[in-house]
Amino acid sequence: MTRYESIGGSYSQTRKPDARITRRIIELLDLPAGSTVADIGAGTGNYSRELQHAGYHMVCVEPSSVMRAQAPLQPQLRWIDASAESIPLHDSSVDGAIAILSCHHFSDHEKALGEIDRITGPGPIVLFTVSPEPLARFWLCEYFPWLLEEASTAFPPVRDLVRDISRWTGRAVKDFPFPLPPDLSDRFAASGWAQPETYLNPDVRRGISSFARMPEDALRAGLERLRDDLESGKWAATHGRMLSQSEYDAGYRFLKLDAGPRRREAA
Repeated sequence: MTRYESIGGSYSQTRKPDARITRRIIELLDLPAGSTVADIGAGTGNYSRELQHAGYHMVCVEPSSVMRAQAPLQPQLRWIDASAESIPLHDSSVDGAIAILSCHHFSDHEKALGEIDRITGPGPIVLFTVSPEPLARFWLCEYFPWLLEEASTAFPPVRDLVRDISRWTGRAVKDFPFPLPPDLSDRFAASGWAQPETYLNPDVRRGISSFARMPEDALRAGLERLRDDLESGKWAATHGRMLSQSEYDAGYRFLKLDAGPRRREAA
């Protein structure tokens, strides 16, 4: 997650927790109030704060000093400067764990999931991620094809991730689609599917790692084309029908690693 040392300075301005995502996290964790939950790749602690308000004790694991510096001071949150691949917590030291749009920043998925599995013991693990295949149909990739190329590299297809996580941890993994509403407060990559003008806002783009890493020429060409199509009405003529939808499936998924005895495969 070292990329956030250089691009994460305004992250907290646009990556605000969305109540619907928070509710789904709590539903899938299915833990009683007072439980201790580790937030892996916690960023600025946006969802940790929401879960803390719901009665959980939160341990925020985040390697980026830039991200941690943006977290409001809350003594109830415990912060750990560490990566997902090496978490300095004892075995079975937390009751559950979450990783919200952070798995694609793991340098070694197998090692990271093994560490998360280790610290939670038999407790539940909830991941929020995205599968790249639906992005091929998302209008934003017409303007910024680099996004699809980058997503195909950073995000494994969910079916493959489910298979691999089950093999690495010995747990059953359930896949829950999360169609996006049009008014998300957490401005991640596909959150503006019904608000195309939002991608013209540099603050929004700075909070999206894919945009922040995009080559300058690809970014400039895409912005110019999108701006022109919005002004001319071409975007509305081609994609405006989406504005009548109440949600859009851009490939975002919750994965739940079920609680219960771990059944590791032999190496």
